[in-house]
Amino acid sequence: MLEIIQEASPDTTPGRVTRYHILSFGWLVGGLVEAITHQPFAAWVQDNIAKPLGLEEEMSIGLGDGRLEKLQSRIATLCNGFFVSPDGETPSEDELRRMMQQLREIDQTQKQIELEEEQRREAQGAEAPNEPHEVLPASNQTKSGPTPPVDDPFEVWPPACEIKSTQYDALIEKLQREVEHECFAGAEDGWTLHSRPRNIEIYKKSMPGSNAIMVRGNADIDAPPAAVFEVMREPTKKGQWNSQFAQLDVVEEFDEVTTIIRDEYKPIWPVSGRDFCMLQAVRFSADGSYIVSNKSIEHPDCPAKPGMVTNAVATDQPLAVANIRDLLANVQDFSRYETMLQKQRLVEAAPTDEETAPPTLAPANGDASDFEPEGGLSMPEARSDAQALEAANTMEAEADSTSDFDLSRLLTADPCIYNAPMVRRACIPSANGHFSARAVAKFYASLVGEVDGVRLLDEATMTEACRLQASEQMGMRDEPMRWGLGFQKYTRQLPNGKQVDGPFGHLGLGGSVGFADPTCELSMAVSVNRLALDRECSERLVQTVYSALGLGELAFA
Repeated sequence: MLEIIQEASPDTTPGRVTRYHILSFGWLVGGLVEAITHQPFAAWVQDNIAKPLGLEEEMSIGLGDGRLEKLQSRIATLCNGFFVSPDGETPSEDELRRMMQQLREIDQTQKQIELEEEQRREAQGAEAPNEPHEVLPASNQTKSGPTPPVDDPFEVWPPACEIKSTQYDALIEKLQREVEHECFAGAEDGWTLHSRPRNIEIYKKSMPGSNAIMVRGNADIDAPPAAVFEVMREPTKKGQWNSQFAQLDVVEEFDEVTTIIRDEYKPIWPVSGRDFCMLQAVRFSADGSYIVSNKSIEHPDCPAKPGMVTNAVATDQPLAVANIRDLLANVQDFSRYETMLQKQRLVEAAPTDEETAPPTLAPANGDASDFEPEGGLSMPEARSDAQALEAANTMEAEADSTSDFDLSRLLTADPCIYNAPMVRRACIPSANGHFSARAVAKFYASLVGEVDGVRLLDEATMTEACRLQASEQMGMRDEPMRWGLGFQKYTRQLPNGKQVDGPFGHLGLGGSVGFADPTCELSMAVSVNRLALDRECSERLVQTVYSALGLGELAFA
């Protein structure tokens, strides 16, 4: 694994973007410990942390050397509700190898996408995606010069498209009405303000009869609607405002603004890659506004893809508004879009045929549920049959070989893999720790003071470890996550309203949390065996303890 990390190239320019990555961080730290101490990392943790604290049977990195059999009755079964395998079911070794083959397929597809994107940039002389750039007009645009012509099927705005009738008309009409209603609904309809990250108002609403929630982001973008629409629908731009985007294929196209698409996103540990088969419809209003609605559907030409989890609900899309806004902030001249509006006014003023008039929507009855309001989706062409055949042959040849079978790669597929004995025994730094909540709390306490006569790190070392190193915007949080050397940094709000810096720890995926708060001499841990997409349960437990002790409130940011 260390060799793989050593050979890997950075996704972004070093020093420009902060991203937390559990596996690479753990392997690097474990490798350093082994290089310095000449001792296996799991054994070092036992000798230098677990034993001094009296936690030999409550703290272990992997359960090798007979520890799995000894502690089997005390080990929780990891469960989930949103990954590859059925809830709590342990994959067999054959299934693990099948998942490895699927991961190779995902890798091959992603490499092909990256190669094609690199070739496109070289052919167009475009800037690298990590460098500052202008998105909409062309790259040679000057602040005062004219906008170069850009090929665009819409010469006026709103575009006068011929919308063909489909079997989905009633569904589209209902979706459009519901999306428009929910976009402007308020507290009387159940919407509550959740946070304001990056100047976006994030609202949440419970969905009747479901555990899912609706999320909405409200923000202003200082650009014409036509400019925003072009960024959203341009295939080569989507990866610039959605870093998890992998590829998008058109499954069926009815007209220019009504399609069925397959939208694919990269894996985020420990979640597998996700894809969506959706009916996407764009409808325009005479005032220049537009609505993009997406509805998850089943389609015979959009079957499940190996190694991917087919989703029905999209998350974190409201934050994409900020990325689109940032891209458009670099555009210095929107005159082309003003010209489009002027052309539209001329069209409206002159006698026209019904075919050239902007389309209007008539109310229609239909059935729609669990819809997902989301930003517009771009539609690149599918790969050619020859390319697909070549990729399939390459993947088949790779799958026949098991010499490079790397078990750690499977951690990106499904955390239920941890229930398999072969994985339980493995030493996987930062990803295969077996701890009780008491052990985690005691560990954190021993970092800031003596516990049973043991203090793991002195005060000077901890001061340096907790010094701010970087900040990272994660999910729909109000504030960026702050990082020290291996720890997340938190703040405590005192009962009098004053904020103090000092708490540190780690709030992990699924809800488990461990931290120390030197400002009130408290350490605490919550351990879960069911991974959830949110951390509400753990955060409420922590806040309940703080409230009961009169300590104020802990802010995990």
